[in-house]
Amino acid sequence: MKTIGYFGDSFCASDHHTSWCSLLAKELHRQPVHFGQQGGSIWKTFLTIEQMQTNGTLPDTMFFCYTEPYRLYHPELQLSQGSEPLEEKHNEIYRASNLYYMHLQDKKKDDLAYRYALQWFDREVLKPLEGKHEIIQMYSMDPADVSVTGMQIKLTTGLVLYESILNFAYRYVDAGPGFKFDPSWHNHMSEQGNIDFAEHMNDQVETYIKSK
Repeated sequence: MKTIGYFGDSFCASDHHTSWCSLLAKELHRQPVHFGQQGGSIWKTFLTIEQMQTNGTLPDTMFFCYTEPYRLYHPELQLSQGSEPLEEKHNEIYRASNLYYMHLQDKKKDDLAYRYALQWFDREVLKPLEGKHEIIQMYSMDPADVSVTGMQIKLTTGLVLYESILNFAYRYVDAGPGFKFDPSWHNHMSEQGNIDFAEHMNDQVETYIKSK
């Protein structure tokens, strides 16, 4: 059976059988071999793909869900702004990251690095893989909505979906100001939300796969 990997943050991190990732993989007849990382940055995605290339373990189908531009990279920990350590031994790391966000972060620079990095990754890393792999690119959070510069990014490889999982999740529950997702939900969506999002993705991804 062909394989599928999901690369991104908490919007594609759940391997639960009710997760849209698992449901979509089943619909596409793919074996899921990788999921996103809670609080993961785009740099986690890039490093993972480089390691898989080196090891010869890239999935047949690669589904990218790009997160916001402002997350610090860590191989294991979630270091988004305002996050707190789950274990006391990580207190220093989280204190350092929060001091960075407070005193050193420049969001315009982060936007520039994000835009350059994604477009280079699209053209120089993914484009050469397009002949042997099915590649789907979309956003967990649309940079035009969450960035300080409202940046627009042009991606060219595989199936590019200019839509946001966050926006789907917000619309699905008709979220208003101050809304917070239920922490028990997989990928920030209810069980029915995961089902509906998997169906929404399947309609587009299946057509793309059949066209290759």
